[in-house]
Amino acid sequence: MTKKELVELLEYFDDDTNVFFVYPAGDYWHNTIAKNISCADFGHVKYSEYHSEYTLENDGDEIITDDCVIILS
Repeated sequence: MTKKELVELLEYFDDDTNVFFVYPAGDYWHNTIAKNISCADFGHVKYSEYHSEYTLENDGDEIITDDCVIILS
């Protein structure tokens, strides 16, 4: 999702609507965790073959792409 797409989506909600980030708990019951978004920052991600997902690059990692992403936490 791009920033433009996110902003367009958020325009449909009232300004006082809370925003959460959800992710699987990984537990036996297959619960989903919902956390408040408290911070927006920027950074770089890289694809991890091991995880089959994107992972956040650490400060010491080589920057593989010039693309900067928005990170919500």
